[in-house]
Amino acid sequence: MTEFVQPVNQSISHFQLGSMNDVDNFDIDRLNSSLQYGDHHIIEDNTKKKERKKLKKKEEENEKRAQRQRQKEEKKARKQEEKQRKKSKNEQQLLSSKRILNTQFINKSKARIMMLDDTEEYLDLGKDDIGKILYTRVCDLIRLEEKDYFGLTFIDNENNRCWLDNDKRVRSQLKGVDSIFYFQVKFYPPEPALLQEDITRYQLCLQLRQDILSGKLPCSFVTYALLGSYTAQAELGDYSELDHGTTYDYLKELQFAPQQDEELLKRIHEQHKRHKGQPPNAADLHFLENAKKLAMYGVDIHPAQDSENVNINIGVSANGILIYRDKLRINRFAWPKILKISYKRKYFFIKLRPSDFDRYESTIGFKLPTYRAAKSLWKIAVEHHAFFRLRRPEEIRKRPVLPRFNSTFRYTGTYTYHQTRQLLLDRPNPDFERSLSKRMTRSLDVSGGETIRPLPRPQSVEPFFQIPILEHDENEHIPTAAYAHVKKKPERPPITPPRTPQPSIIREVKPKRPPPPADYANLPPEPPIRPAIHREISSTMNSDDALLAAIRLATDLDPNKQAEQIVMANS
Repeated sequence: MTEFVQPVNQSISHFQLGSMNDVDNFDIDRLNSSLQYGDHHIIEDNTKKKERKKLKKKEEENEKRAQRQRQKEEKKARKQEEKQRKKSKNEQQLLSSKRILNTQFINKSKARIMMLDDTEEYLDLGKDDIGKILYTRVCDLIRLEEKDYFGLTFIDNENNRCWLDNDKRVRSQLKGVDSIFYFQVKFYPPEPALLQEDITRYQLCLQLRQDILSGKLPCSFVTYALLGSYTAQAELGDYSELDHGTTYDYLKELQFAPQQDEELLKRIHEQHKRHKGQPPNAADLHFLENAKKLAMYGVDIHPAQDSENVNINIGVSANGILIYRDKLRINRFAWPKILKISYKRKYFFIKLRPSDFDRYESTIGFKLPTYRAAKSLWKIAVEHHAFFRLRRPEEIRKRPVLPRFNSTFRYTGTYTYHQTRQLLLDRPNPDFERSLSKRMTRSLDVSGGETIRPLPRPQSVEPFFQIPILEHDENEHIPTAAYAHVKKKPERPPITPPRTPQPSIIREVKPKRPPPPADYANLPPEPPIRPAIHREISSTMNSDDALLAAIRLATDLDPNKQAEQIVMANS
């Protein structure tokens, strides 16, 4: 208050000094008003200070509130961050566990195998397993010993069918494609009767049935009916009216042709009746013997174009390379005529030997859709040539020190066709379950478990043996045949009495009789042997008389007149 009082006193003293000259003009009200004005200023300053203090307090409170909110938000953020960290840790742990599981799954996953009887099998597939390991597992699963005729195929990224290489890793060949494989026949044997086991012939029959249904193996109506009758005999057994009925309705469950009608089923029904008595393995053998005569049997078809960009098909078979146009064969290159087969980019080349009329070698080229198609065709041709033409597979060459730019692909099978015909399997034919009839088939064990292998080849379309059907009464008891495990009595050595010395006797040696001639079935009887006519020729007969005698023997005319005419003509 002293600060504000001092200027007021000074102003008053100054006012008094100035107003002392004129006392009349001195105004007391003015003085009071001036004093009141100074107090008003002082009050305003106090209120402003209070307001400022209040504003500061409010600001401080607001700042404190903001800090508290910030702290709360920070706490919430920290809690959220901790939760996220925990979640991330859990996720990382889950991912790590999944990665471990995935690595384990990759290291040992399952391969899906589609068999020829439309069944699916799942086998373990390791990360570093090669094709041969997987293929042997499939063959062991179905107990197949003649493995070289079959193989595994898969579909690549370009939707091409590729054969699994036995010497390479399976994972490297798939290249991201699902591990789905198809068990198929790779090399069709020219003589199916030479196969040693029934299960091998059965698998070949299944492949040929698929080829017929897919249109790969075209047939005529008669052939469809014949092959269908053998299929019905192998899968359904002997025809009987009690089990199958009097019509062909029992055949509608089976598919014999791409487009079958009632006429085909009637023909199959009629021929099925004739095959009564044939076991399943004999029906399979008849099926193969008739199927091998078809023109497209064992031909692997690849679409291509010739030099004039005309669409053709290149076929690879056991005999060579075939060229088809509009389902007709226009050219054939046998394996002995081919010197070299190669490919470059999309082109496939065949180098031929010079013929009798040519001096130089000739090369023929074909264009395929893609590079991989040309390479697969070349591989299939190389393997067919090695399997059917070589006596033994080529030895695996060591990797050279210097890199080579040509391909080292070779046939990787165990045996060739020449070796498989000479092998002898020492095991009995395994039991297997047929896909359609679901019944077990066994080979005919007639003599103490010894199997008859191979079966005799049929000489005609009709069955090569028939079991006679004997008529009997219904009340008559027919004993069932028993083949299994007949115990034989042990053979005892003969008891020989002690030998006594006997005088030496010279025995008469009798000549051995010649064996009787063999009786062959279905042969016409030989004509009777005519006795030879012995004619004596006199030493005094002239040459003309001898000529006349020969003419008389050759002709049945009157000897006098004919002889005169001939003599006159000669004279």
